[in-house]
Amino acid sequence: MPLRRRGLLRLVGLAGLAGLGGSAGCTKAEREGAAGRGTGQALRSERATDPEVSQGLEVADIRESRRGAGEGVDLWIAGDLHWGEGGAEVLEPLRSLVPAGSLGVLNLEGPIGARPSDRVPSAAGEAPVLSNGEAVPGLLRALGVGVVGVANNHADDLGEAGRRRTIEALRGAGVDPVGGDVGAAIVERGGLRLGFSAHYLPPGAPVSVSEELRGLRAQVDHLIVMFHVDAPPSYLPSAELRAGVEQAVGAGASVVAAHGSHALARVERRGETVIAWGLGNLAFACRCTDEVDAGLLRIRLSPGGLTLAEWVPLAAGLDGQPVAAHPEGPLLFELLGSLRSSPGEVVDGRYRLDLGERRGSASS
Repeated sequence: MPLRRRGLLRLVGLAGLAGLGGSAGCTKAEREGAAGRGTGQALRSERATDPEVSQGLEVADIRESRRGAGEGVDLWIAGDLHWGEGGAEVLEPLRSLVPAGSLGVLNLEGPIGARPSDRVPSAAGEAPVLSNGEAVPGLLRALGVGVVGVANNHADDLGEAGRRRTIEALRGAGVDPVGGDVGAAIVERGGLRLGFSAHYLPPGAPVSVSEELRGLRAQVDHLIVMFHVDAPPSYLPSAELRAGVEQAVGAGASVVAAHGSHALARVERRGETVIAWGLGNLAFACRCTDEVDAGLLRIRLSPGGLTLAEWVPLAAGLDGQPVAAHPEGPLLFELLGSLRSSPGEVVDGRYRLDLGERRGSASS
């Protein structure tokens, strides 16, 4: 059965944005179930705690991964990835979309494990069980992915053993897991100390990450925060995401990136922080999402702050198809403007945020 894709050209008019969200009363498990039925030199990797700074926050003492001379680092941050048993060709096109030698960051949906990666739900409201093949960590590393978020609603799909196996497999491949059981990570690269933090925001649960993020920020040059939400596809952020973003901005984050709803959303510059309110899917092997419109955030950080922030339009790799540059990129740029994204300009097929003024767009 052909996979249904909710592409840009199938969406309702922008005048109806406030009504988007579709199954707002459904859980993510119900939505995914319904869709599924429809179709350097390594340092020791250990946990370290500085009670005076982090107040008990577990911070991974991660690998040294410097490349090249000079100070500064290029990052690219993508949304949700469920690779399953897919081959290298699924993400191979990324090589032409990101700077050579840049550090990749994304969210991995489903643990590393040997069980089937696309189990169709057998009952209404039942979520699919996601897993990713044992080759995935090595494939990610080969693509320049250095940090992987593991805090999401599929982290427990293979139980506690699956969580442990995922952490071990990623670290064994030279990729740093972040979030969940492992807490935050500090990566040294390009003369900078970068702090990465990832959080799952269940619907209706209180959000309290300020203290943790402030403790991490005190130890690094730049703080990068990822939030994974359990919300229906929508251009509009959930209440939990709005709370998390406010706390991350207040803690001094340089970059905040959100995913989980599988839908794209606006990109914002607020003071010293760039916020991607929804990056959508990067690639998804499970037939439980049909969101094809997506974005990738390209960031350059220096000792003095952000020097570049670009949003790249993507067509997600669904059902084993390769990720690609979006064929309707100009329409996505128009969509960003309609969603009140911060000022910027289109340069070489990318939306480049204006970093000249220390102010962002209207708050969410």
